[in-house]
Amino acid sequence: MPSKDACLKTDGSFVAGPPVAILAADGVGFVRLMETDERDPLSRLKRLCDRELFPLTSDNGGRVGKTTGDGYLAVFETAEIAMRCAIILKRRVHSLQNETPAERKILFRMAVHVSHVIKEGNDIFGDGVNVASLLQSFAETGGVAVSQIVTESITDLSAIDLGGRRRSKVVRGVVAVVAVVDQG
Repeated sequence: MPSKDACLKTDGSFVAGPPVAILAADGVGFVRLMETDERDPLSRLKRLCDRELFPLTSDNGGRVGKTTGDGYLAVFETAEIAMRCAIILKRRVHSLQNETPAERKILFRMAVHVSHVIKEGNDIFGDGVNVASLLQSFAETGGVAVSQIVTESITDLSAIDLGGRRRSKVVRGVVAVVAVVDQG
């Protein structure tokens, strides 16, 4: 019987490893931007990801595990590291587009969840990945949704400013705390 820290591989075997923090980021309204001009938003998104988001994720202890068109998934050793990175990413996206007209901005919503993942090459799979992806859909534009396990695993939650507005939802049996991260 595998330990509680084992991950199920696609071949049915288990590989030892602790749970990781999963950050799911998704572009908000990107389809609308693409409807008016496919090339400009796509090139701006690729530039934003390649020059800013992916390097910032790596520089802040994360590993990009999957890109999803207008979003991506990353894994971190701890929820605290993932949350700090999410806040850095949000602030950077906001500051880079400060002068951009509202209708042209590329905005994100994010989620952080802690779970085991199945790693296959550079890709990540598993129920925890699915939960993180679902959680991000509940975040407001510019916001971060976190699972209850994330709030419980961060020892000094006051050190991570989740913003003032919070509400709870249940997503596939996981309690989510949806909060707005300040854009300052």
